[in-house]
Amino acid sequence: MDNALKYSPRQRTVTVSCSTVGDEVIVSVSDQGMGISLRDQERLFQRFQRINHPSTSGRPGAGLGLYICRAIIEAHGGRIWVESALHQGSTFSFSLPRKEKAQLPMVVF
Repeated sequence: MDNALKYSPRQRTVTVSCSTVGDEVIVSVSDQGMGISLRDQERLFQRFQRINHPSTSGRPGAGLGLYICRAIIEAHGGRIWVESALHQGSTFSFSLPRKEKAQLPMVVF
């Protein structure tokens, strides 16, 4: 939600929705911001990645927020993704399992 507010023009709507699909709960945050190119979407959840666009320059951030979100969500058995088109806004969604999955033994190589 912070990114949706930070990168959307003022007086725009940010929508948060939640639904259940099968064994998952899906939460989505949609904005009416600048949108994200396909090239940027591919690396958006990587460490220290920020979109290089004039509207993002001067805004604070280290490019860790979505990386940390992905790590937390995946640690809980979920997934995170983005759907976006330039100049049309973005929808960031994540899913989490509705029930705790059985713990598998951890194997360290």
